[in-house]
Amino acid sequence: MIKLNKNNTALIIGVLVVIAIGLVTYFNFKSKNDKLEFEKAESLKEDIRLIQRKEDLQECSIIAWSGYNETWDSECSIRELGVDCLLPIYIAESLTETRETTLSNCVKLYGN
Repeated sequence: MIKLNKNNTALIIGVLVVIAIGLVTYFNFKSKNDKLEFEKAESLKEDIRLIQRKEDLQECSIIAWSGYNETWDSECSIRELGVDCLLPIYIAESLTETRETTLSNCVKLYGN
């Protein structure tokens, strides 16, 4: 069995202090590293969310324009005016207003 004397006690305390400093340093580093990893993950999630919103806005706008064009063509067909006809102003204005309202709603839903 080891007898404790001043030299042994000082050595043991010294070793324990070094171990304690090492553990504190390790956990401090790990904590900072974990925080950085968390921040990177959050930033990536935000980037993905912004990309998705941009794609959703684009899709919504395409749908608005497609609906406008299809309705315009349908109105031309109903009136037997041919493809890409000139519609009466009140119909053209109504279709344009509907398209602009739909585009505005797209921006409200998916815009920045």
